[in-house]
Amino acid sequence: NYFENSGNTLLPIEASRGCPFKCTYCSTNLQWGYKVRYKSIDQMIDEISNTREKYKDVEVHFIDDNMAVDKKWIKELLHTMVERKIKIDGTASNFDIRLLDREIIELLVKVGVKEFAVAIESASPEIQREIKKYLRNDQVKEVVGIMMEQEGLHVHLNWMVGFPNESLKQIK
Repeated sequence: NYFENSGNTLLPIEASRGCPFKCTYCSTNLQWGYKVRYKSIDQMIDEISNTREKYKDVEVHFIDDNMAVDKKWIKELLHTMVERKIKIDGTASNFDIRLLDREIIELLVKVGVKEFAVAIESASPEIQREIKKYLRNDQVKEVVGIMMEQEGLHVHLNWMVGFPNESLKQIK
């Protein structure tokens, strides 16, 4: 009834908890710690399959804090989904740009990810150091470029403004 009454067709699924990074603005480690714990591949496949079977028109939304920390795990999950022809018709959030590569991006698109949200936070190297994010703008451009090559993929970049002592120049 929820889907019918709300008009919402997005169902969150969480594959992992925890994040090894120590970004100063994030509270994930307070809730789940720095160690990333994953559901088993079989458990994820069952959860996605059962969800898609039970709720035919539902879009799956991967909501993990950082699902690609273990590249071997995510690639195994996605390859298994491709082999079993499991489509999610959905979205994926919170990926750290440093953990994405062409193979992961293409596999996510192949299993039906249509929207990608990536946490950039700031393009200022000073702010990146201050918040302990440590992204490189060249790496961001490269990975976002790979995403933009994918047909039908909407890319959403998350930005934060107003960090302590952040200047207008840094924001721009």
